Amino acid sequence: MRFYVLILALALSTTAQALYDGNPALTESIEDGIFFSKDCNYSMKVGAQCDYVLDRKMKGKGEAEGQVDNFTILQNQGTLTFNMQDRVEAYGSVGSFHAEFESEPHPDNKRREYGTHDHFTWGAGLRAVVFHWGNTLVGIDGKYQNAHAPVKWNTLNGAALPPASRLECREWQVGASMAYEAGTFIPYAGLTYAHTYAKVSGIEPALLVPSSFKMTNRERFGLALGCTLAPGCVVDLSIEARFFSEQALTLAGDIKF
Repeated sequence: MRFYVLILALALSTTAQALYDGNPALTESIEDGIFFSKDCNYSMKVGAQCDYVLDRKMKGKGEAEGQVDNFTILQNQGTLTFNMQDRVEAYGSVGSFHAEFESEPHPDNKRREYGTHDHFTWGAGLRAVVFHWGNTLVGIDGKYQNAHAPVKWNTLNGAALPPASRLECREWQVGASMAYEAGTFIPYAGLTYAHTYAKVSGIEPALLVPSSFKMTNRERFGLALGCTLAPGCVVDLSIEARFFSEQALTLAGDIKF
C-alpha cells in the first residue's frame, strides 16, 4: 500500500515520456468477465487509454539539426485485447492524436513552432508473463504506434505563417517489468527501450527550413512506474508515469467480456 501511494505521488507531482508500458499483471488482473469465467483459456477485453506526453525528448536531423523542445502529445484511444491462458495478450488500439513542438535548427537558431489537428492513430502490441513466483510477476512487452496528422498552425519567431505541412510519427518500444500482487493493488516498475521517428513534410518555404524536417528521440531508455487497481472481476484501472526518455502520464482501463 505504501508503494502504491509513492507511485501515485510521483505521477501527480513530477513532469513525467515513450509509449505506455503497462502492468505485466494485466494478463491475469481480471479473473472473471461478463461472459468469460476464470476457467476459460481464452478471453477478450475492451478498454480505453489516455496518454499525455508532456515532453518527448527529440532532436532534429540533417539540415534541420538541433534540439526539439516541448514535444507534447495527447492520445485518446480505444483498445481491444485477446488473452491466452492468462499468460499472453495481443492487443490493438485506435484513436486520436494531437502534437505540439518547438525547434531551433542550426545554423540560424530561429524558433519554429508547430501544432497539429486532432487526427487518427493506431497501435498494436504483445505482452507476456515470463516468470511468476508467489505474488511476484515479471513480464515483457513490445508495441508499435503510428500517427499522421496535418499541421494546424506554425510560427517563425512568434509570427504566424500559413500551415501546409503534415506530421508523420512512428514509434516502436520493448520493455520488461516487475509487478507485485498486493491484493486489489498491483504496483509495478519497468524499463523500456524505444525508437521514435517523426517527419514534417510539405513545409512552407517561409519557415526557412528544408521542405522535409526529420526528427528522432534523444534518449532511448526510460523508466515506468505504475499501479493497477483490480478487484478481480470484470474491470481494472491503471495509472502509469514515465521518466528519462520522456515525461508522460497514462490512465487506462479494461472490461473483460
